[in-house]
Formats: sequence, C-alpha cells, structure tokens
Amino acid sequence: MAPLLLPALFLALPAALPQDRVLLADGGSEAGRVSSATLDEITLEDDGEARSIPAAEVVDLRFGALPASLTRAEEMVRALDYANAVNLLDAATAEPDPTGAIAGLRKAEALLAWSAVDPSQAGEAVAAFQGWLAEHADHFFVPRARIGLARAMARSGQVDQAAQELEQVASLAFEKSLPKTVEYRARLARCRVYLEGGQAGIAVSRLQDLVPRIQGDRSSSDLPTGVRRALGPLLTEGRILLGDAIEADQGISAAESYWQGLLRSADLDGDVRAAATLGLAKAARAGGQLRRAQLLAARVVATMPAGREVSARALYLLGELTAELGDDIAASRPYFRRVADLYPETVWAVRAREQAGE
Repeated sequence: MAPLLLPALFLALPAALPQDRVLLADGGSEAGRVSSATLDEITLEDDGEARSIPAAEVVDLRFGALPASLTRAEEMVRALDYANAVNLLDAATAEPDPTGAIAGLRKAEALLAWSAVDPSQAGEAVAAFQGWLAEHADHFFVPRARIGLARAMARSGQVDQAAQELEQVASLAFEKSLPKTVEYRARLARCRVYLEGGQAGIAVSRLQDLVPRIQGDRSSSDLPTGVRRALGPLLTEGRILLGDAIEADQGISAAESYWQGLLRSADLDGDVRAAATLGLAKAARAGGQLRRAQLLAARVVATMPAGREVSARALYLLGELTAELGDDIAASRPYFRRVADLYPETVWAVRAREQAGE
C-alpha cells in the first residue's frame, strides 16, 4: 500500500501537545492540563479556564504532557535496567508538580518491580513509597501508592502489616466515596499479599467472597458505565489469582476442578480462558500425561489471545514440558529465551533466564 501523502498545509502545522486526560465514572473523559489532583477533586485547565471534578467521579488520571526523561525511564524499566531508571526518576522528582510527583511515585514503583528480581530492593521500595506519601499526603494517587507500599512491605517479610495497610486503603476509599475500583484493587492486593506470604488458605477464603462481588458489580446497572468497565480487568485478576491460591492451598487436583468449572462460564475473557487452559495443562502434567499437557500449553501459545503475564506463563510451561519430553534439554531453550526476550518484566522471564543458562 502506497504511503499516505499529506498536503503541505497539514505538514506545516505544529503537532498538538499531548493533553492530560481524566477518565470519568460515567464512561466519558475530560482533556486538558491537570493543575492539581487530590483525594477530593481534580482541577483541569483548558484554554485558560479551570474546572473542578470531584474525585468521587474519577476512575483514573492519564498524564500526557510529561517530559521525555520519564518516557525514557519507563523504557528502562521495561528493559529491566532498574538502576538507571531509578536514577533518572530520582532526578526528575526535583521538577515542579505534576512531573515531580509522578516521577517520585514511578521511582517507588520501579523499586518495587526491581524487588521481584532482587529482593534486597524491597526495603528501598518501602522507604520510597513512605517518602512519597509523606510529601503528597492528599494526592489522588495516594491509594495507588499505599497499595504499592503494602506490596513492598510484604516482600520485606511484613505480611500482616501489609494486610493492615491494604484494609486501611479499602476503608479510605469508602470514606472518600471513591469509585469501587479503588476498594477492589486494595482487596485483591491484600489477597495477593496473603498468597505470596505463604497464607494461601486465607487468600482462598477472601477471594471466594471477593470475586463474586466484583462479578456482581460489573454487571450491575446501579454502577456507572466507566466503573463497570474498569472492573473487567479486576475480575480477570481475581479469577486467575483464586486459581493460583487454590493450587497453593489445596493442590493441583482442586485447582483443576476450579479451572474446569470456570471454563464452563460464558463470560470469560481471553486471559482467564488461557489461564484456565494452563491450569488443565499443569494437572495433566501432574498426572503423567506430558503429551496432553504439552498440547494444551501449545494451544494457549498459538491460538489464545492473552495478556503478557499469562502469555509468559504459557511459554515458560511449554519450555519445561519440552525439556521433560525430550532427551535434549537444548530443545527447550528457545522457549525460555522467548519468555526472556518478549516478556522481560515478568517473574517468568527471571526464571527463564536461569533455565536457559543465562
């Protein structure tokens, strides 16, 4: 197809500056420049006019006019170059807000991501989140920062304290009448903290109550369109997390029953269907049916649309199964290298590098 040639008039026009965007609970959005963002209201400026939007009506904020240094730092995080990303973000915290505030939060989140590879960074992440919260105590992103803080605390071995922090975030969401998504994010994070902290039974119990609540609210006409839309990814996360928690608490056979029941549901998205199929593959593997397990994992990789985390998990499992089925371990290495190359930010990439001998 021949390239589209634009008239000289359009080529001469300057590119429009990216705008910040406020995603609203009613499903709409507002664009402009966010001059302030608190737990009570967002102030948005456009063409010299300022308007206030109650935080209770806001699902999320997207900052578009941030400097190139932050974009570069995000690229470094994706490439696992955490040290340089943190240094770049730390320097950007000196910039006026909102750049300084966003840089500080992303620095803490980069340290949290780093801690998945290097556990010694968890304490640094705790300190960074605490410092950010002390400086931005009323920022709209306080719930997000406190959820990050709790996850960093859990990785530092403070599981019970992390769970308490997340319960307080859920209470804050109720007190401030924030969208239900804030409460549910905190409660899902609490379940993940319990699972990663070796308390899978508690995670199962809480998820068995929480997932149906999210599912019910997602289909309820009592909630605004934008909130229901934002609940979709949270329902996906909860369903997959529950399967993982059941496996950790009750074993692969119990998880297999859960995944089979889930696959009979009519409202599954691609991620959940792929994760459930991988659950059946793991059960087949545990039962000695390695070829069936390999075919199920390969089906996920080849035909099922899924997000990065589930896709990485599928490729990693396929690599393991290939190694178990073959006499030559080298046959599995291409799968592990694909995980490391395509999904470097996942925990599966860390394991894959070890398997590939890198």
